[in-house]
Amino acid sequence: MYLSEMCLVFSAAIKMMSQVMDQMIVHEDNIKRNLNMTHGLIVSERVMLDLGRYIGRQNAHEVIYEDAQKAFSV
Repeated sequence: MYLSEMCLVFSAAIKMMSQVMDQMIVHEDNIKRNLNMTHGLIVSERVMLDLGRYIGRQNAHEVIYEDAQKAFSV
């Protein structure tokens, strides 16, 4: 019984996502402008979290913070 309900819900979710994707407009120039505005640092938190697994969270924070400051000073 649960499996059939899950399939119905999943099907509805796919249909909704399909409608969203059909109507979505991607402005590549805006994406580039936003990435350049932050000097690519929009993903720095994710990099810090991944690096933290290897060198520890605080060390990763310090490394990424220093590099981010350098990127903005360029």
